[in-house]
Amino acid sequence: MSMAAQPITFVIDVSHHQPLSLDLAQTRRDGCELCLIKAGEGGSYVDPYFASNLAESRAAGQLVGAYWFIRANATPAQHVALMRATVPKDVPVIPDVETAADGSKPSYAHATNVLNAIRAEGWRVPVGYIPLWYWRDVWGRPTLTGWPDLWSSRYPNNRVGTLADEWAEVPESYWTGYGGRDVALLQFTSSARIAGYAPLDASAYRGTRAQLAALLGQSTSGGAGGSVLTTGVVDMLERITVTSPNDGVNTVRVNLSGTDVAAILARPPLNKDGDAASPLWIGNIYAWGSDKAGVGHNPKADPNYKDRVLSQRRFALPGACWADLEYSAPKGTAFVLDLF
Repeated sequence: MSMAAQPITFVIDVSHHQPLSLDLAQTRRDGCELCLIKAGEGGSYVDPYFASNLAESRAAGQLVGAYWFIRANATPAQHVALMRATVPKDVPVIPDVETAADGSKPSYAHATNVLNAIRAEGWRVPVGYIPLWYWRDVWGRPTLTGWPDLWSSRYPNNRVGTLADEWAEVPESYWTGYGGRDVALLQFTSSARIAGYAPLDASAYRGTRAQLAALLGQSTSGGAGGSVLTTGVVDMLERITVTSPNDGVNTVRVNLSGTDVAAILARPPLNKDGDAASPLWIGNIYAWGSDKAGVGHNPKADPNYKDRVLSQRRFALPGACWADLEYSAPKGTAFVLDLF
């Protein structure tokens, strides 16, 4: 796979199909800087979890967006009337074009009319969710005149895995646009394990959080969050195996790259379901840059931090040349640290 040297920002999308117990703050710590939230369908359905998910995502400091299913049996005016009662105007709206549960398929003309009505009402429309197969097989490959760039979806496999593992399978060809539009967001998995929960949809944006915020028309504020993965710039420096010498709290010192993508990826052994096969807790991570200048980013400083590692977890430590990582695991437990 040949990927250009550029940052990657991860995105999660949620709806009533995921439990309200899903910790969106932890999804951000796991790397998802944008949360796209299902708001409704057509002119008669509002997702019952939309308001709660929106409030929780904003509290976590994530960028936010609402996606709305376009339905063939609702007029553009009916779509917009229900959106007006549901989605705040400072939340960008993404039209979602898919086959409905009853088998109906919105036409290109109808979807475009709904898109224009959403814009006329004052919402920002940063991207449109139009799967490649739908554009090709249902719409017949039209030129997407007037549409924004695409939120596309293509999956290499359906195996449950971490964000990093799932992303590693994505070929460059998945970013090829269609209909005269580029792919701005790529939904590359429907089976990610994030914040200890699976399966989840996850997407990628080729750019920084700040660039993604500009696309959405939102502020870049939100505090320290999860990782922004830079591909093609810094390879993994080292992979080490740590074996716990006792049941207490221990410390391991690691060397890191000192770049803006310096990070530690903790990999406990996993069972067949993708869960940690043996308990592992990671506490304070004290990180230093050049000349022993502290760089912060200690995850333990977050009052909502959960030190029990349920699956693989990435800790972003930008600028760190080395770090001391506190951990606890049953005596004899071995786990892997990937160092960047």
